[in-house]
Amino acid sequence: MNYIKACWVKFEKEEDIAELKRLRSHNLFYDKHDELVFMAESEYQLNAAREKNPKANFYSALSIIPKPCNGKSSLTNNSSYQSETVIAFLMCRPKGRL
Repeated sequence: MNYIKACWVKFEKEEDIAELKRLRSHNLFYDKHDELVFMAESEYQLNAAREKNPKANFYSALSIIPKPCNGKSSLTNNSSYQSETVIAFLMCRPKGRL
């Protein structure tokens, strides 16, 4: 399958992405930080996913924020704490059944 764009999906509640999971679970993956990623096969598919999931936010880049003391990083869309911007996937994988 060819993908034209990858977007991280952020949401508050699981029901915010229920339609996305139902119709496009084969396009959902997790990155190496266990953040949900939507891999779109076309601009139309990406726009339809955004339209049908209005409570979800789709980001083409997220920031890595170092967490103090534990050595781990987390992803966020808060640009005021940017230390590095993720613009490509280092590893994407399906994570069980969505």
